[in-house]
Amino acid sequence: MNTVLFQARANRLIEDVFKAFQLDKRGTMDELRLEKHLQEILQVLNESTDINRLTIRLEKFYQNASFLIGLGDVQLSEATKRAWRAYDQFHYDQVKPKLLLDGNTRLAWLFYLVIVTKVTTLGNRRVVFFML
Repeated sequence: MNTVLFQARANRLIEDVFKAFQLDKRGTMDELRLEKHLQEILQVLNESTDINRLTIRLEKFYQNASFLIGLGDVQLSEATKRAWRAYDQFHYDQVKPKLLLDGNTRLAWLFYLVIVTKVTTLGNRRVVFFML
C-alpha cells in the first residue's frame, strides 16, 4: 500500500471512530483525553507526509487510545466499538509492519517488548500486564 493510500485509509478509519465517539461521550476525563488524542492524530494525518514519522505517531496514538479504551473510564457504543475494531485491524495489518527500527531505536523497542509482556482481554477490557 503506498503512502497516500495508507494515510487516506488511516484518516478515514480514525474519522469514523471520532464521529461515532462524538455521539457517545459523557464528559469524563478519560473521554476528554481520548477526544484530544483523536483530534491530534487527525491533525497529524492531514499534515504529515513522512511515512516513518506517521507510523510512529499512529503507534503512539494507538497505545494511548487503547489504554484509555481498555482500562479507562471510556464506555463505547456498539457503533464506536465496530469503528475502533476496524482501526485496530488496520493498525495490526498495516501500521505495525511499517515501523522501521534503526540503531538505538532497536534498543528502545526491545526494552518496550520486555516491559510490556502480555496483552490480554478480560471481558470487554484489554488489560496490559507489566513485568519489571
